[in-house]
Amino acid sequence: MSLPRLRETLRTQQQLFNQVDSHYRAIDADREAALQRLAAAQAEVDFILSQYEITKSLHATHQSALNNIRAAYLRVQVAELPPDILRGIFVALVDEQSRWWFCEEQWSGTRADEAKFCSGWSMAPYTIAAVCRRWRTLSLEEGSLWNYISTSQQGVCSSSLFDLQIGKLQTNLARSKFALIQVALDWSEIPAQCNKKAREFLSTLAANVHRIERAEVLVSDFIDHNLLSIFQLRTPALTHLMICTLSADASETRTGSIDRCLPFAPHLRFMELCTTRPVLPAAPFQGSSMKLERLSIWNRLPDMVSAIQPYIEISAATLKVMILRVEPGDILPIPSLQLPNLEELSLFNGIFFAADQLEPAALVAPRLRTLRLSNVNIEETHHPLFTGLAQSITSIHLYKVTEIAAGVLIALRRIQYLSFGDHMTDAIRASWSVPEAWYQSINGLSTNPPMWLQLATISIAKDCSMSAPSALALLQLLEARSVRGQDDITAVSEERPVPIMRVSIQYNNAPAWLCDAVNQIVR
Repeated sequence: MSLPRLRETLRTQQQLFNQVDSHYRAIDADREAALQRLAAAQAEVDFILSQYEITKSLHATHQSALNNIRAAYLRVQVAELPPDILRGIFVALVDEQSRWWFCEEQWSGTRADEAKFCSGWSMAPYTIAAVCRRWRTLSLEEGSLWNYISTSQQGVCSSSLFDLQIGKLQTNLARSKFALIQVALDWSEIPAQCNKKAREFLSTLAANVHRIERAEVLVSDFIDHNLLSIFQLRTPALTHLMICTLSADASETRTGSIDRCLPFAPHLRFMELCTTRPVLPAAPFQGSSMKLERLSIWNRLPDMVSAIQPYIEISAATLKVMILRVEPGDILPIPSLQLPNLEELSLFNGIFFAADQLEPAALVAPRLRTLRLSNVNIEETHHPLFTGLAQSITSIHLYKVTEIAAGVLIALRRIQYLSFGDHMTDAIRASWSVPEAWYQSINGLSTNPPMWLQLATISIAKDCSMSAPSALALLQLLEARSVRGQDDITAVSEERPVPIMRVSIQYNNAPAWLCDAVNQIVR
């Protein structure tokens, strides 16, 4: 390489080096400055961490001291609370545990196979009494804290556990003094060998039966049902009574004379019996002032309607809810029944009026709004009965009711709510496929004119299902009752129908295409 070219290459390389060297020196200076700042920051972090640990220790110390002072302050405050106020706090605490059990909605619901055991309510007075000597003394003075008499399934599954429950019963009865007592006995899984212990338990309770305000008793079929004879005694404070006996064979029915009675229960408002044994009273105490508001009978016994007739008659002016499971051919031996305040009527298995007695005045219930029919065979002879109820009923619930009933139920012209499904119990039942003829009848395809022109809501419950033809019939009904289809109905009927605004499909595996189509029509 020639000298001039080397000189040119050297000059170029020198320029590149000078540029890189300048950049290197600047970066190195920045590095030194960053390291200095990092060292300063680390020193600051170390200082802050040391201060944090010191402050954290001081914080924990002062927090502990503050908590101790607060606890001491509260102890002094509570110790200086007047006894009446402290007792009131105890009562409020127990009432909070019992609030749901006392809720009237629990008794107005449609269930007849469970006694509610509340562990919190059961243990509350014992927890309070274990705090200190003063609390124990005050809690023992307040009888209403100890008025919950209860047993759970697990508490009576052996004789040794039953002995503990008897001891607890004696303690609660003694400490409750003269307070009204609430009874919830779940003996649904009690073995037969515990009959003697059950008799001892109820014999102890019988001495205080006059103080029972509410009672829920659920017993196994292995238990001697004569033990329930404690309700033959005077129960002047009783307002709610639920007795449910479970048969080992659900289809088995025990027969026998129905000779028990409630001799004196003037304040009884809610009575619910679900049993295959004859525990239903034959008649109320003569001259009784009993005014039932809810009567629910699930017995499967002969002449059941005749047995409950006195209760219906004596409470005719106050009954609001009546649920009856009657056997086919079980007839009320009176030509007519007037229930001026009845709001809800539920019937299982049959209509309890004789066919030759049916007329519009057979059942007079001007405030009846809800009718529930389950597994009821409705015939043309029942038409006069429903004609008499046509002006009041606005809600109807159907389960396993044949479509033949449509021609009879057409008399109920003010129906606004229709539900297919058994809402009377929570028991698992066989699914009922709603016949398409029901929707066709409402639509006027099998009845003329169309049924229930004020119908606005349809509900298909979990214990129902629909076949494809039934689903299509429902969609045809919804389309006909939509704003677009009302002109066709008006041409057949003088009354313009109300559009169906809400459809609830609750059963499992409902086809998605059906739900989408329903939403498209009623949206």
